[in-house]
Amino acid sequence: MKAKKLNPTLHELQRWVQDVTSHPGGVQKGVKAASGAKTALKGRALNQVIGRSKNLSAAERIGVYAGMYFGRLVDCLRNDYPVLLKTLGEDAFEDLAREFLIKYPSRSFTLNKLGAKMPAYILKTIPVKQHRAFLFDVAQVERAIEEVFDALEEKALNMDSLLSIKPEKWLSMTLQVSQALRLFACKFPVNDFIEAAKSGDAPEIPKRGKSWLAVYRNDYSVWRLNIEQWQFELLHALQQGETLGNAVEQAIQVMPETNEQSIASVQRWFELAAKRGWFVGAKI
Repeated sequence: MKAKKLNPTLHELQRWVQDVTSHPGGVQKGVKAASGAKTALKGRALNQVIGRSKNLSAAERIGVYAGMYFGRLVDCLRNDYPVLLKTLGEDAFEDLAREFLIKYPSRSFTLNKLGAKMPAYILKTIPVKQHRAFLFDVAQVERAIEEVFDALEEKALNMDSLLSIKPEKWLSMTLQVSQALRLFACKFPVNDFIEAAKSGDAPEIPKRGKSWLAVYRNDYSVWRLNIEQWQFELLHALQQGETLGNAVEQAIQVMPETNEQSIASVQRWFELAAKRGWFVGAKI
């Protein structure tokens, strides 16, 4: 007796269309994967599910939606990495984005996480001669801008609160650093490049030169700030849970000043850091 072909449910049809249009390998591979699922559509060819129109074949009809799907995802990556886009150029960036999406297709309900692995992907795939290290620096800073914008809202610890702590407790206390702060030790002057690129056409890729950078949120805006190495070392140590005393010691080791000058510089800078909302708690 010939088996009766089951009619798919609306949910099965919707899932089939989603699987076909979002498959990173294209429509045909999407059809093969979707038709292999254990549903009423199992084993069905494309033209057995989607009919042709007057002017378009079944593959062309659904291909429109597949193209729109990936086009929208590429647009999201353009928005997340505008300086990387400007540096690579439109064609090279789109090639990179599509290859990235094949490797890391969208798996979240939110597109905020879509480009999270782009910096690591660049390190794995871009040849050294194509400025891999520089492109990585740019990508990780641009990714941080997105993450800092969406970071958890926290109440900053103001300077008055810090000054209320007994002086003899300062060196042994630990400070909680805001989640809306990212620190970078870069191989290139990447922040200057980003600033120039945002102001006009992409400048030439700069020569190697170490730079330190903070990306942070304050007053509902995201900021980029060049910092000195000792400031980076101090903040990084605090992020790692070091006491303030140990963090200051690590900072002083890379400062080109005398010890007395160093302590004065730390004190002045510390007040500015607190005003920027970088500290959100203290444990004595």
